[in-house]
Amino acid sequence: MLKEHAVSGGEGAAAPRILCEGWRFLPQSFAIVNQFQALALAEMGAAVTVRDLSYFGNWEPVTGLLPPPLEQKLAGLPRFDGAGPLSGVVRVAVPYDFAARPGVPTLVMATAEAGTIPAENVLGGLSVKDAATASSARIYAPSRWSRDGLVQSGVPPERIEVIGHGIDPTLWRPASPEERAEARVRIGWTDDFVFLSVGAMTGNKGIDLLLRGFAAMLDRHPQARLVLKGAD
Repeated sequence: MLKEHAVSGGEGAAAPRILCEGWRFLPQSFAIVNQFQALALAEMGAAVTVRDLSYFGNWEPVTGLLPPPLEQKLAGLPRFDGAGPLSGVVRVAVPYDFAARPGVPTLVMATAEAGTIPAENVLGGLSVKDAATASSARIYAPSRWSRDGLVQSGVPPERIEVIGHGIDPTLWRPASPEERAEARVRIGWTDDFVFLSVGAMTGNKGIDLLLRGFAAMLDRHPQARLVLKGAD
């Protein structure tokens, strides 16, 4: 769907102009998605402009999260000045704004981690059903779980696309056996079976369930180790 709206056009046609709305330079999943979608669209030949939306919560911008060349590319993306035609809008932020830009194909990402989406996570405090009904924007979910949660929240299933998140394999890849062995020696985990949890220490991440399950497992496997990596 991104290709259909973003990079279609015949030979010699002007590059489609895509507006990516969301967050940048945060250690937060929505920011990661927005950033890499913008970079991928630019790599595919789209003329990408960005509109940085207000942060949800007490986030502060951080540099050094990505290799310098990527951060330079992100910083160098032109900001949307409100002028000129657009070929499409891709919006990734909370609270969810399901309003479509007039006359422009608009794609909004939404997740339903808890099985539904509460009204406080929707711009204006509307229900997801009411916000989606009042808009022509298409909605995409990164998983079948979120898609089902959107339907449970009242969004018609035909309005939703499931588009799984991709990764940049040059940045994220399994470590080689040699790299794993070196890291375990360096950190001191040579004799442990390590469970790693990466995510903010917030209630929606299920850390309480993880701790209960790990505590029960330790009775049988005392050599196991649980490592929690938060947003700090």
